Amino acid sequence: MSSVLLNECDRRASKLLQSQLQTQHSVRARQRSKKSLRQLRSFNEPVSVQGDASAG
Repeated sequence: MSSVLLNECDRRASKLLQSQLQTQHSVRARQRSKKSLRQLRSFNEPVSVQGDASAG
């Protein structure tokens, strides 16, 4: 009886852990995409400024 209860608790805990890991992963992925977007912008801006300077 007690072993069955323990197994049930383990199953619930593992499910909880998995869902938490999934949410963490999605949050990290979102942050990474934001970061890469920011890097792209900051990379494009200086390049265009340099181009203007060399052209002028």
